[in-house]
Amino acid sequence: MRTAPAVNFGLPIIVSTLLALLAGAIGAAILAFTFDFLITISQNDDAANGVFVIVESLTAVLSLASLAIIQFFAGIAATSARDAFDGKKVTLALAWKRSRGRRWALIGMTVLMVSGFGVSAGVFFAPSIILALTVNEIMGVLAFFVGGLIWAVLIAFFLIKFAFVGPLITYERLPLKDAVKRSWKLTNKGFWRILGELALGYYLSSHVVQIMITPVMILFPIVMIILTIATGFQSAAFETVVLVIFGLFFIALTIAVSGLMLGYWSALVVVVFFDQKMRLEGFDLVMLREAEDEIRARTRNEGESVTKDQWLAIPQEAT
Repeated sequence: MRTAPAVNFGLPIIVSTLLALLAGAIGAAILAFTFDFLITISQNDDAANGVFVIVESLTAVLSLASLAIIQFFAGIAATSARDAFDGKKVTLALAWKRSRGRRWALIGMTVLMVSGFGVSAGVFFAPSIILALTVNEIMGVLAFFVGGLIWAVLIAFFLIKFAFVGPLITYERLPLKDAVKRSWKLTNKGFWRILGELALGYYLSSHVVQIMITPVMILFPIVMIILTIATGFQSAAFETVVLVIFGLFFIALTIAVSGLMLGYWSALVVVVFFDQKMRLEGFDLVMLREAEDEIRARTRNEGESVTKDQWLAIPQEAT
């Protein structure tokens, strides 16, 4: 993340911004077409509570299914990870150029996973709706929690089994079908370790981000209230301006948090990918040999002498 911050964080923030604009446009269109219907529902407490539960459930499903976009970010980040091991900095433009010819495969895998997660959510949550409408609400709620638990377990399983598809598409330049097969094979051994590494990393990163943004979320409203009182503007127009600023602030904060989380998790996936290659295929020995060959080529072609630090950087067993 230090050697390629633009790759790991810049790209997720850009994509998060575009997705936020798309979601805002879709939400505005839905609100415009269903405004009268929503007004009618809001007048009935039971109906309003039901809509609230549905919206919250869909939000949870979308947030979990959206983790599939890690495939795209991890694939782009994998192009700079090999340089990161040598301390070389990689720009976003260079990483994007290196992924040429593989980006559509990354997008295809992301779309397939999101679609699969969405369809499976419909399969597992549909019985709860049917039972709630035909039998009673208690059976519907019970089926909802059981179906949701099974769905979440399956999602976690396939997220781990397909975790390395993105890096394999870009770093090893594999076709999508071959990348899926190889990712499945790489995760057969050490599955629980990989699950623990990614799950713990996601858990810790989410809490670190919450700690970082909590002071901002507390201070910003206080500052706005102080400014409102100090300026003495109590007009409706000023209240509208304050609400707009609040809305834009929280949208920007959400985009920033999403970019940080997605960037960190995609970098973690790439590191775990290379770690698995080292454990199963001796990839660390390959990197040592590449470092040795690079120093030898430099001294042979350019007449440079190997410095003491360069020589000590190669472990003795590699020489």
